[in-house]
Amino acid sequence: FWFDPVVPGLSPVEPFWKVPTSWLGCVPTLCSVMLKDGRACSRLLSSHWTKASKSSSTAPANACSGSAEWHFFHAGVLDCPPTPSCPSDRPNTRRPIHLPSVPSFLRDGRRFLSGKATSSHSAPNSDDPPAAHLAYKVKDIKDVSTLLLVARSAALSDYDDPKFWRHCSLVAQRLISVASPSELSQLLVAVADANVQDDELMYNIGDACVACSKNDLDTDTVARLLQAHAQLEFRNDRVVDRMKEALYEQMQESRATASGLAASYLHLAKLMQAGCTLRPSEDLLEAVVRMVSQHLSFFTVPQLSQVLEGHVLFGMRGDRQTAGLLTGIGSVFAKNAEELSAKDCAIAIKGFAKCRVHDEHLMNTVANRLRERGVREDLEPTQLSDSLYGFAKFTCQDTALLDLLSIEARRCLHLMDVATLSQVVASLAKAGVSSQVLTNRAASLIKRADDSWLDEATLPQLQVLNMAFGKLQVSDGPLF
Repeated sequence: FWFDPVVPGLSPVEPFWKVPTSWLGCVPTLCSVMLKDGRACSRLLSSHWTKASKSSSTAPANACSGSAEWHFFHAGVLDCPPTPSCPSDRPNTRRPIHLPSVPSFLRDGRRFLSGKATSSHSAPNSDDPPAAHLAYKVKDIKDVSTLLLVARSAALSDYDDPKFWRHCSLVAQRLISVASPSELSQLLVAVADANVQDDELMYNIGDACVACSKNDLDTDTVARLLQAHAQLEFRNDRVVDRMKEALYEQMQESRATASGLAASYLHLAKLMQAGCTLRPSEDLLEAVVRMVSQHLSFFTVPQLSQVLEGHVLFGMRGDRQTAGLLTGIGSVFAKNAEELSAKDCAIAIKGFAKCRVHDEHLMNTVANRLRERGVREDLEPTQLSDSLYGFAKFTCQDTALLDLLSIEARRCLHLMDVATLSQVVASLAKAGVSSQVLTNRAASLIKRADDSWLDEATLPQLQVLNMAFGKLQVSDGPLF
């Protein structure tokens, strides 16, 4: 709205408040007048608002009845109160009037230009309704939809009252007979997001999902059930084995969805990594690889990242099918480079390195994406160490990119544990990048750290860290 108003019949030297009242429907002109001079806008609207005003006590005794300046001042449009004197062209009456509320687009625009604008993510107003988990009494809930709404609200708010979640568990178990497997799986995900461990609820919902027919179990429901078990690291062989069978049957019958297949594959890998289930059969793994390879166009970039991360956790490498799948994923990533997030870049470069599939096109795509400052700054410490590991594994010679990543490592050095720090230092040493500032800060961090911080590391991690400092020629006796 920041432009000079061009109103027919009005010269630039004439005051804005002489604009006829019939032109008030011109919203852009009105906004421009208001943004440049709120006092002029009040004079423009005064004669129009006076006709529809009712008596009130919002203005002081010496305010003019035909003026809207006091209303603009209280609404935050004007920075200072208007003068009590009344112009000669307005009636001089002291009877207070009630003015309609100022339009929000006018008030917010003025506050934005004056630096007083408030965002939509500010603290909630006292007039806002309470959150769902605070508005409902869990004991009185009698349907699954309301219970799911309350559980999701509590999970998003990090509400960890044990009594509240116990009541949710009891109500959910009471409603199991009337709830669908999809609703039960969504409820388990909400419970897992809140990090609430309720074995009774997990077993009862698991038994209900195992007992249902295969037509009631879609791929997304299977993915959500596996996700809840993986997040809580909850072992239930009966449920997980049934989900594996359901996933294999849905792929055979061409009923599997891209989102459900990718998520199920990843959460199965996480369950195996946590020791909560055995490695799936080779028939299931080959079916997933074949299904993804033949239908790459149906998968989005985040979904392919899930498949790639699952491949890394399952330790798939060296065979022809894996190489063909990763080559196809690399081509999709190269075509949709702008959709790659920082997490996708880290998963991609580490996944190709772990699976031992060298793809120069993918490496250049990820490198170009990480050169963008906004993407590079979104890297978490573990993602940063994974990116450095992948580039070092491929013997990347892009010194400029490695220097940029080492700078990011210096910024988040205090957030790293021993495993992450050892991988960062070892990757830089393998790539031949000598970052003196990073190594000195890492050495100081280790020397000042408590013994408990180092005790969390395994012996191989300490060996890798020791060899990395030696390869970087760090001369520090107390460090070693």
